[in-house]
Amino acid sequence: MAKQQWFTDGSGINHCFGAGIYGPKDDYRESIPMGCHSTVFSAEILAILRCTEHLLTKNTIGRKINICSDSRAAILALAKTTTESSLVWDCMLALEKLSRANRVILVWVPGHQ
Repeated sequence: MAKQQWFTDGSGINHCFGAGIYGPKDDYRESIPMGCHSTVFSAEILAILRCTEHLLTKNTIGRKINICSDSRAAILALAKTTTESSLVWDCMLALEKLSRANRVILVWVPGHQ
């Protein structure tokens, strides 16, 4: 089973937020501006969602996919069975769909403190 490693991040500065993904194997990079009415948590979830959507769009199958995030809160939210957040729910559904044909692992990579 071929392995793919992806990195996701969400951040904010001056009350404006954005998300990003990076796949070193494909040298794929994507930045998603979110404007000034969001949260770092939402940016972290959006980054994981966009990474998952990108892999689904590429019809990725038969892979071991590590999606690395420095957001322990995002990973824990996605591990729950219920949520009130539509963004978290959409991300859960996308991860479940990607997992049908791949082995997907969310990896916590401690970031800056």
